[in-house]
Amino acid sequence: IGDQSTTDDTSAASRFGLDSLKLDARLIAVLKADGYKSYFPVQTNVIPAVIRGSIEQRDIAVCSPTGSGKTLAYVLPICHLLCQEVSDRSHCLRALVVSPSRELSVQLYCVFEKFARSVGVAIGLSAGQKSLADEQAVIVGDTSLTLFESPFNSNRASHSEDATEADTDTDRTAIDVLVCTPGRLVDHLTHTQGFNLQHLQFLKDRTRIGYIAFIKRLSLDTPLPSMRLSNNNNNSRQPR
Repeated sequence: IGDQSTTDDTSAASRFGLDSLKLDARLIAVLKADGYKSYFPVQTNVIPAVIRGSIEQRDIAVCSPTGSGKTLAYVLPICHLLCQEVSDRSHCLRALVVSPSRELSVQLYCVFEKFARSVGVAIGLSAGQKSLADEQAVIVGDTSLTLFESPFNSNRASHSEDATEADTDTDRTAIDVLVCTPGRLVDHLTHTQGFNLQHLQFLKDRTRIGYIAFIKRLSLDTPLPSMRLSNNNNNSRQPR
């Protein structure tokens, strides 16, 4: 019986151990430093699905109790995928995490930042903790940029055929991931030069599901895998 138990434990460790999902070694090192030895069930199911979804352009909906590990279930695969194409000159907004409240945004940012930093992925927070101007400086990496005409204005000029390379560079941000509230997202779409969703690859929404459709319309009809995460109860906070 003892031998059988040892065999079962070894098999379980092999199936659910931190090396089982083949994530970037730097992410696994952070997990081990935090005391993790294996993945939670939701993570073993969702992490491979997110990686496949990025290739197949599939949406993912996850329903799991609070404390079951949903946050790392999307943080880890997003960091794993984004770090494969990152350099000092390649930063652009590729993942957007929309959260219903300022407090939850800060919590999510703190978790995301630790793993993103370990693999060179730049992340920003926009939840009204700082002024819009301070957030703009972080997002676009240039304090000289000021407000510009709303992208919702139908008269706004699009890039011309003879646009310069410098013009193209203004459409890139200094971050790869942004954690934000819905209101702050609209503020930056309206007022922050260089902030757009043209390069977006991942959208994670913890608010009403309507925001996914809204943001996808803003992403210039580019196929965009999104994630809808919720608790298995109905008392989650809704955005105002």
